[in-house]
Amino acid sequence: MISRRSSLTSIFKGFKDNVGPDTSVIVKLVPIGGFYDWDKNGEESLTAILLSCYDTDACTLQGVCKIFCTEQMKDAIETLMDYSRPNKCSMYEVTNEQEADIWFDPVSVWEIKIKLNSLYQSSDVAAASKKMGGNSGIGVDSNSRGFQFIQISESFPEEALTSDTLMKHFQERQTGGRRRT
Repeated sequence: MISRRSSLTSIFKGFKDNVGPDTSVIVKLVPIGGFYDWDKNGEESLTAILLSCYDTDACTLQGVCKIFCTEQMKDAIETLMDYSRPNKCSMYEVTNEQEADIWFDPVSVWEIKIKLNSLYQSSDVAAASKKMGGNSGIGVDSNSRGFQFIQISESFPEEALTSDTLMKHFQERQTGGRRRT
């Protein structure tokens, strides 16, 4: 088992305590589902991927956000398709809004660039919802400027961004960067 401290230190590359809300960081998220839509040629194609964080308490992957498919992600998506499954894995926690058209085994971890000010709370998101009282989780706004796929990581899903870390940074953003005691 990976130590929690090791996992947390690998989450934010170059993260410092005094970063501002507009700071970009790279997080590791696990792709667990995909969404189909019709492309401009009238053919059904994969248009978005559901990304998740890891909950160390429940050993589950919890839906955080969708990332829209780009040409840069083509190889990563092709690899995922080899691990598609007809049903959702029992270790996935998602909301009704996060129910995907296709599911993937948790075999890949992606590095995603986000801005800390893109974190939000919503009942449409499963990530950290139990830790936040059960009514709503914490998501990452994939439409925000700076949100982008960086690369496939060599990490394991258990080394992905944790729901505890996600909640901590959301709460710090809510309190203006001051740490709660």
